[in-house]
Amino acid sequence: MLTVGSFFWLTPIGPNGTIGTLNNTERQRMNKIVIFAGAGISEESGLSTFRCQDGLWENYDVSKICDLPQFFEDRMAGNQQARQDVFDFYNMRKLNIQNAKPNLAHLKIAEWQQTFGADRVQIVTSNIDDLFEKAGCVNVVHVHGDTNSMKCLECDEEWHIGDDPFDSQESCPGCGSDFTKPNVVFFGENAPEYVTMGSIYQSGNRNAGDLFFYVGSSMNVIHPLRLFRGETKETRILVDINAHQLAGCGVRFDVVLQGTATESFSRINLTLKNDKIVGEILK
Repeated sequence: MLTVGSFFWLTPIGPNGTIGTLNNTERQRMNKIVIFAGAGISEESGLSTFRCQDGLWENYDVSKICDLPQFFEDRMAGNQQARQDVFDFYNMRKLNIQNAKPNLAHLKIAEWQQTFGADRVQIVTSNIDDLFEKAGCVNVVHVHGDTNSMKCLECDEEWHIGDDPFDSQESCPGCGSDFTKPNVVFFGENAPEYVTMGSIYQSGNRNAGDLFFYVGSSMNVIHPLRLFRGETKETRILVDINAHQLAGCGVRFDVVLQGTATESFSRINLTLKNDKIVGEILK
């Protein structure tokens, strides 16, 4: 395991083992930084997590506001109040997100994208907020949806609504159905971006020395083994950044920084030297 003052690096290898200016094909083989971020990274921006003590699921009935089978049942029963309760909850959540600002961790990751390129710094998150985007990040994979779009359950059409509130009366612009919902993945609902996440973490899409961050996750939603199963020392450097220990998770992390996301990211310094990303853990 790496400790304070240790260096870790990603070495993009060019033709014949040389390091230098790489073409597009060679760049695809360059080592990457891949970040998985859970609710803990946004908690420091004032957004309540769902599963922690006094989290959202402690104060709201998940079966009424985030359960797809129940959502279907309410529609069949003509229970408009139950539908409105769902929309009211996500409008409350959306307003909280709109008032939140990205913290140092979001900004640091955005800086890495700008420095090393968005193709080399990939972001996957279980969060439905847009704090990464507010920080300047691009191509963020939201595996559980977002609060800036709606979805039709009749034809699977998705459409962007931006900062507008969710409207329980809004019909699908594609098929005209009124069986619509916030584009947030409910329990019992298919999550298509899991396919994208699986592709990013697939062993065949990795390069030797890729650097993987597992940040602010309780392991209850997306367990480290789902992402890092079958890893070998030659294909990754794993960095765990969490306020709590991930005891018994079945994954050996090379670097463990126990603390908040902002504290931990402030200790990581990455630089580019001759097409090689070099990092140091600061005190």
